[in-house]
Amino acid sequence: MMVAVGDPDSIPMQSLERTSAREFELSFRNVSYCVKHKHDRTHSVILKNLSGSFRSGRLVGIMGPSGAGKSTLLNVLSGFKKNNVTGQLMVDGQRLSERRSRKVISYTQQEVCLWSALTVEESMRYAAEFKLSTAIGSDQKSARVRELLHVLGLTSCADTLTSKVSGGQAKRLSIGLELLSDPKVMLLDEPTSGLDTVAAYQVLAHVKQLAARGRVIACVIHQPNSQQLLLIDDLYVLAKGRRIYSGPTGEMVTQFARFGLECPVSHNPADYALEVASLDQEDERLKRLIMEEEKDIFDYSPPRLMVEKSVDGSYQRYALSTLQQLGVLLRRTARCTLRDSVS
Repeated sequence: MMVAVGDPDSIPMQSLERTSAREFELSFRNVSYCVKHKHDRTHSVILKNLSGSFRSGRLVGIMGPSGAGKSTLLNVLSGFKKNNVTGQLMVDGQRLSERRSRKVISYTQQEVCLWSALTVEESMRYAAEFKLSTAIGSDQKSARVRELLHVLGLTSCADTLTSKVSGGQAKRLSIGLELLSDPKVMLLDEPTSGLDTVAAYQVLAHVKQLAARGRVIACVIHQPNSQQLLLIDDLYVLAKGRRIYSGPTGEMVTQFARFGLECPVSHNPADYALEVASLDQEDERLKRLIMEEEKDIFDYSPPRLMVEKSVDGSYQRYALSTLQQLGVLLRRTARCTLRDSVS
């Protein structure tokens, strides 16, 4: 089912516009992650020598069956997972500073946690107060909030409590909360999970609009239908922690066919990708496919995830001082408590 969405060019996004900026990419090389078992001193490899690059302006879908390592990869790229990780992580060709990673990269996890006693617009306004510098006036913050509500299709429910919005609206709100800080890279873990077909399409359509305006956006996507797949520019497919495809969505079927993995005409390519990723690792066709994908990978294991120390002395982790943060949190908590007591 095709769902109409607003024309991206008709949306006023002055403060969010990145199309004038040059292209950049999030790239990673030889990223591996293992889990150590204390009882028998063995370890399990979750990610093995993964390399790739996600370019700005293109929506990337990360796919694979359960246990393939999709969410783990996002945890590593976002910096949430650091122990037992090796490899290189770069933004625009430069190793990412550990201190700046939280500012450059935003990570929206699968579970949406919202303040149920706040409306959609109130949630955005408090987040704007917390994330944006005091040098930005209240009128500018309000304008950015209204702009984001419009961009994400949330204007109609701006005065609705977050506990009463639909699943798709809640997902879009969680994305909007991250967009307030204007990150260059956005990582989304299953933004369409738990949604019906129409809501899932709408969420992906809005995310694609944001990517088209100059951000790197990569999301874990679980079994998209044919219409949703059309919105995804590039695919990154995993099988038990190893890469079996990385490139334009329209070229995946042709790549698989080169190794004797013919997608039936009636099949959704996304469904077939999951079938290929679920093959036994000893399947000769899959082994040759993985070898082709990994042919440019160096066989080495750096001692840790290689990031550089920040040399930017002006960088601050938070836009507000500790006292200012406390003030915003107290005002938000007071409003929620008062509203809960009245209701």
